[in-house]
Amino acid sequence: MPDVGQRIAALCQFYRVQQLERDRQLLDVSRSVIEATLLKKIS
Repeated sequence: MPDVGQRIAALCQFYRVQQLERDRQLLDVSRSVIEATLLKKIS
């Protein structure tokens, strides 16, 4: 059984990865929205 410090470090790492993934998805979504808006303005 790993000591508490290692477990906390692993949790922090996991949480940070989750956070990055969510940020990337949000960026993709907002970029899609912006592109769609620009296309509507052009046409």
